[in-house]
Amino acid sequence: MFFQLNWPNNNEENIFQMILMVILIMQVFMKILFFMKVFSDYGFLVQMIGLSILDLGPFLAFFGLWVLFFTIEFKIL
Repeated sequence: MFFQLNWPNNNEENIFQMILMVILIMQVFMKILFFMKVFSDYGFLVQMIGLSILDLGPFLAFFGLWVLFFTIEFKIL
């Protein structure tokens, strides 16, 4: 209620809120995986998910640059 009354509803705040929620959901997911490491059955699975996420970083950076490039190209056209 407080945020709805005192926070203007324009695109900048909405983008900020969406980014904040994505970060929060990722942190919750990582914390759940951390607690699942306790069980020996899930230990290897959690380790492989963590390694996959770490290996995904360079790809996402490269993909983001291509998306940015084509966004600028379409904006120019």
